[in-house]
Amino acid sequence: MRVPVIGAITVGLMAATAAVAGTPSPTPTPGPDVLPGDADILLPESGVLHGVFLPGHPLVTPEDVDEYADMVGLRPAIQLLFFDWTYRTWDEVERQIEAGAPDMTYVVTWEPRVFPNSNVLNDIASGSQDRIIRYFAEGARDYGEPIFLRFGHEMNGDWYPWSGAWNGREPERYITAWRHVHDIFNEVGADNVIWVWAPNAWSVPNEPWNALENYYPGDEYVDWVGVDFYGLMAGWGRNDPGPAIDRVYRLYGDRKPIMIAETAAADSTHSDPAYGMTRAEWINALFDAIEARPNVRAFIWFNIDKEADWRVEADPESLATFRDRLLGGPYLDSAPTGAQE
Repeated sequence: MRVPVIGAITVGLMAATAAVAGTPSPTPTPGPDVLPGDADILLPESGVLHGVFLPGHPLVTPEDVDEYADMVGLRPAIQLLFFDWTYRTWDEVERQIEAGAPDMTYVVTWEPRVFPNSNVLNDIASGSQDRIIRYFAEGARDYGEPIFLRFGHEMNGDWYPWSGAWNGREPERYITAWRHVHDIFNEVGADNVIWVWAPNAWSVPNEPWNALENYYPGDEYVDWVGVDFYGLMAGWGRNDPGPAIDRVYRLYGDRKPIMIAETAAADSTHSDPAYGMTRAEWINALFDAIEARPNVRAFIWFNIDKEADWRVEADPESLATFRDRLLGGPYLDSAPTGAQE
């Protein structure tokens, strides 16, 4: 998630780049066809994987998942997780898998912070981090079940040390690092790992060198294209869902399944009345945008009280809207099986 650790400058840039998002959602450019199902990358034949991020304490339990599912009316098919860059990262992933809900499919966000060095991407590409990468890759391989890996997300923002803004304004460094990590997973035979490349919808700074497509590692290195965006937060922009999704859908939706890897709308206390949209209306717009774009095949709601109260239950109208749309649409409570034979 975009974390405003850089202060008012980052927030101001975010608001400026998101200003274009306060317009009605355009009709997406038609793709050639709906992408066919592919169990090897957990792409369903039809429908949209319903996903959630839930805060752990420190682990997310089956009871946490059940409580959320009872509230919204549908069990999540996928669960978003976040992990730091350490030698034993896979051990932490495994702890959550063992403690978590049975038959859950995980989207593991791996955040490459290499302390105290800020040249994270060069460190990875140089091979100095191979021991860390290989340990994770071998653990994922031995786990054996399909698992999504979202490495170095929101690289086109300016709030993470793996961003282009922190690495010489050279997006190619990110591509080189991504491919290096991917190649090590291939070397150890971690074929059950499904690669999710997930930029922020709006680039910060909004300059040509930082366009999100400049960070794309290539079709052979990416299984799903993700996108992160949040709505209605004061200072961040209204960020209508349709235009946000189209930032990746128009570029990749004809050949890659699209995952909304993080999304939510701020509660009224942290919103701006000038946006002219209620939280329930924004949620309706989110579901409308998903259902108008047939190759959006997964979405993940960020259900936590953090910079704002992003939880779907933050107000009764939003919860009722979310539940009605979830139960009335093409949303799935499990990922396809039969992958990675």
